[in-house]
Amino acid sequence: MKKIKWLIGTFILSISMFLAPMAQAAFSDVSDKHQFKGYIDHLVELNAIGGYPDGTYRVDNNVTRGQAAKILAVALKMPLINPETPTFKDVPKTNDFYTYIETLAARGIIGGQADGTFNPGNSLTRAQMAKILANSFDLAEKSYVDFKDVDRNEWYYLNIDHVATAKITTGYPDNTFKPNGIVTRGQIAAFVSRGINGYDKSKANYRNVYFDMSKAQVRAIEGVPSSENEKYLVYDNVKGDPLNAKITYTFFYGELDIMDFDFDLSHIPATEEATQAFFNDIVNTTFKPMFGDVTSNEKYEWMHSDYTNDLLYAFWSQTIAKKIELVLKVNSVEEGPTMNLNIRR
Repeated sequence: MKKIKWLIGTFILSISMFLAPMAQAAFSDVSDKHQFKGYIDHLVELNAIGGYPDGTYRVDNNVTRGQAAKILAVALKMPLINPETPTFKDVPKTNDFYTYIETLAARGIIGGQADGTFNPGNSLTRAQMAKILANSFDLAEKSYVDFKDVDRNEWYYLNIDHVATAKITTGYPDNTFKPNGIVTRGQIAAFVSRGINGYDKSKANYRNVYFDMSKAQVRAIEGVPSSENEKYLVYDNVKGDPLNAKITYTFFYGELDIMDFDFDLSHIPATEEATQAFFNDIVNTTFKPMFGDVTSNEKYEWMHSDYTNDLLYAFWSQTIAKKIELVLKVNSVEEGPTMNLNIRR
């Protein structure tokens, strides 16, 4: 039973507000007090960016368009594609960034020039970065932010407004954005990390899913799901030993609203005694330490008279979520029990 308890705890920790600190990266030119330290650590943890052989990070070095494609594809855990026919005439299959550029192009995140080129070696401008970030993180909220040097008639205005509204960037102290400025390695780490974690700085150094995240942020942390539509992200086969689960994330107006875990308990003997013992143990030793005492008056009693089609039920109401509900159901003796954990914002 200890192994089962540990696995369920692992599933819950991965999607709840209980956060675990990131590993720290060490670069000789990035002190612990550097403004980009936490963001750089985050991208290093995601394997999206690294240092140089001499142990430096070189925060102020420029980022190329090819490098940016790789950083985003890796950080957002996108399944890479490798088409036979290149999309851009200056990015052949032999290019180091080919699969990353093709992956982002296929998703409509990046585009090329009118002449069919991508210019992977060119430095990335801040306006171009705003467009890539807005597309990558599905940013749609607008607040009509005004920067002195960003005209509302420019092609990049809405993209910059989206990233500024999402607090991915605030521009410069003189109220400029510098759209033609070049993105540095320090800046791209900050932009991508903020995009994944949201704009709450207290969460910038953690790698967990929490409410109000966008679909792109959840994808970046949990990996790209096997199926999705406008409202849902569904992981059809999240495996554990001995538990399997299907995870469904539900979004409301683009923000994470519900986390739903369907655990497969087909390995539990289909008897009332075994099922009751398993559920009681899970509630008392795994979920109570996380969520506290159950709020439900019934707690985890049987809800019907006969064993099949019966429910075991536990309910919590607390500050981290509006509703936390754990339900174990037995459809038939042949099928055995299943268990669902539903957490609502």
